[in-house]
Amino acid sequence: MSRKVIGLYLAVFVLCITVAARAEEKSSNRVVSERLIVEIDFSSWIRESFKVSPDSKRVAYVARVGDKQFVVVDGKEEKQYDGIGEGTPIFSPDSKRVAYNARVGDKWLVVADGKEEKRYDGIGTTLIFSPDSKRVAYKALVGDKQLVVVDGKEEKQYDGIVTLGGGRIIFDPPDSLHYLAAKGSGIYLVEERIK
Repeated sequence: MSRKVIGLYLAVFVLCITVAARAEEKSSNRVVSERLIVEIDFSSWIRESFKVSPDSKRVAYVARVGDKQFVVVDGKEEKQYDGIGEGTPIFSPDSKRVAYNARVGDKWLVVADGKEEKRYDGIGTTLIFSPDSKRVAYKALVGDKQLVVVDGKEEKQYDGIVTLGGGRIIFDPPDSLHYLAAKGSGIYLVEERIK
């Protein structure tokens, strides 16, 4: 090899060492902290249920003990039920509230912030918080009828609340929502202002 080639290799080697040393110097100026949020008993948790709050500071998940299920929020176990609904628990947009569907025998109910609401023949997978996190709404089944429940208040019963094809309950502003409902052979857009 010629002296020029050796000199070029040596210059590239020195340049690489200098760049690596500067990168290490810059990275050492970082301050990293960590805070334990929750310890999880991985032998009982239902992995698919794991949820992180929108602000990434809280966690909730469903765990199982024997034939009972319960929600764990920030490491605290809530009441045990016969089942917890698919897709729940959910966090409110401000990360302060948690809600989920729970089954007791053959009845379903919504639990919001640890408080049980009325029991129904079924609860749809439509549980949602309003954008301001103050309201919670969901589809409930009563016999062969369906209705929307907002903050525990039952709305009009229909033959069905349409959730197929992307249909869902949607809050517009926090005090207004809409959804599609079936009555007879018609599909209706239901718009509701909450007072």
